[in-house]
Amino acid sequence: MNVLLIIYKGDENKISTLRDRLAFIGQLMYVYDDMYFVVTDLVPKDAYIKISVDILEAESILIVNFPNLLMSGFWGRMPPELWTWLNQCEPSTMDALASHYKDLYTDLLGKLEQSYAQLEEARKNIDEQDKINDNLQHQIFALKKQLIELTKLKGQDDV
Repeated sequence: MNVLLIIYKGDENKISTLRDRLAFIGQLMYVYDDMYFVVTDLVPKDAYIKISVDILEAESILIVNFPNLLMSGFWGRMPPELWTWLNQCEPSTMDALASHYKDLYTDLLGKLEQSYAQLEEARKNIDEQDKINDNLQHQIFALKKQLIELTKLKGQDDV
């Protein structure tokens, strides 16, 4: 889960539309008419696309992700309801962060195993190429030997 801060500087007649859209994308907490917090699965870009479509697309909207909400990643002077709300969001962002890192670890582990398999395949191909090269070297050596023998025989025939 992401905690997004949305700052809106636009037409005051569109604030109810903005609030409706913010509530649609996640758990909404607003502090002032121009500042909102939303807990959502969306990243800032996707949240912006969802809330700004049509009548809000020309309005000034800034969306910031707060990934450091954990471990007291916020401080200041705001209404007490905001601090309560942020503290309630912390466990869900912590669970989402743990889940994200678990998924990332699993993905990286899979890629590492895939890389090892590709490395092993490359080693086998190199070993096969080395055998082919050795075989070709032996064939070249044998052909040179035959060429020398043929040259000697040809020289004896000329005499």
